[in-house]
Amino acid sequence: MARTIGGPPPEKPSPGRQEEFFEESFDIHVVTPLFGGGVTAGVVDATNPIRGTSIRGHLRFWWRATAGRSCASSQELYERESALWGDTKKASSVYVVVAKWQKESPSPCAFFPPDKNFPSFYDGFPSYALFPFQGKKTNGRVTQEPGEAMKGSSFTLLVRGPQSARSELFQAIRAWICFGGLGARTRKGAGSLYCPTLSPGTQDNLARWLQEHFGNLNGAKTGSLPWPTLGRAVLIEKKSDDPVRIWDQVIKLYKDFRQGEGVGRNPGRENRPGRSRWPEADAIRRVAGTHDRRHEPDPNKPCAFPRASFGLPIITHFKDSGRNGLDPEDTELYPVKDKKKKDRMASPVIVKPLATDKTKAVALIAVLNAPLPDNLELHLKGSNLLQGQQSKIITPASATYDKSPLKNRSPRGDAIEALIAFAKEQGFREVTS
Repeated sequence: MARTIGGPPPEKPSPGRQEEFFEESFDIHVVTPLFGGGVTAGVVDATNPIRGTSIRGHLRFWWRATAGRSCASSQELYERESALWGDTKKASSVYVVVAKWQKESPSPCAFFPPDKNFPSFYDGFPSYALFPFQGKKTNGRVTQEPGEAMKGSSFTLLVRGPQSARSELFQAIRAWICFGGLGARTRKGAGSLYCPTLSPGTQDNLARWLQEHFGNLNGAKTGSLPWPTLGRAVLIEKKSDDPVRIWDQVIKLYKDFRQGEGVGRNPGRENRPGRSRWPEADAIRRVAGTHDRRHEPDPNKPCAFPRASFGLPIITHFKDSGRNGLDPEDTELYPVKDKKKKDRMASPVIVKPLATDKTKAVALIAVLNAPLPDNLELHLKGSNLLQGQQSKIITPASATYDKSPLKNRSPRGDAIEALIAFAKEQGFREVTS
């Protein structure tokens, strides 16, 4: 009996519809000094200062902050993000390549005067934004040189991605150009960018331009999504100037609110700074159970940490710790999420120049809609001084005592809400829907 194979083989399946891709190039200029961006964190790579992998990470973040606003849950975000950007099982369909870059040699941002233990920053480098790069000098010897930065960089960014995702990818790239940057300290204005085809070409009708490209930029409820998104607040100043000078001015505003005399602290005497008007220092003295005899904790200040909403960790150094044996030694304030201590929480506040040309910019303050920590840990010599306590970040009690920086700016005691009000006092206007 003859053997058969049971019938003809199936037809070869016809290929499905192939995904269409777009390719686009963008000329990009770095308008403020660039710190880091290379293989080693915080260090400029003189050979290859601008890396596609680094830019890809920035674009992925800003995709979540823009396109991710339409996701209803973390699971939906994960599925959409994985489909576009890839995961451990699937390669990304977005390709990023850096070409035609031009650069200058890195140079230090600061120097140590021979008779000083503290650095002096060169012009064009706002010290309050760049303290991680100030270096270190101990007992008259420089033990860590000040960080180096690169000025005047430019490059061409080549992007290839699915045509179906073109609109949201363009929005993410534009958000990175306008609100982000390259390298380290981008949320404090370092490595700010300008692109002729993606940046606003003029300061005229700038608020309308931002709304047209990013939608609603104010009024989102803090923590309404468990990942950072655009949408809580964006403020801009009307005057235009060189990007580096604008950078210096907006950083000064941020510093004044947090530490400036008459706002964040009392006026000082000679070289001695005045006492902080914020509640954190006295809160630490209370929970540590010790204080310098000249610094009795103010009973009207609550045991609260409102500046935790600006990012963590926060290291607090008491100038007189060890003197008279009373003020606490250095403490570190950390975020707690899902009952676990985290090493850091990125600041939701972005202060930077928004470039309208290679040589012109306006000051910008953008507040991401980001969740607050569930709780805080305050470490002193490895022990958590807040063990068993629910820490207060936002509380009305922070806005009621005399000379509080939050008083008349945020009745509920929200430091970011008060910063927004302070910026408006200084001439900023909010982009509203």
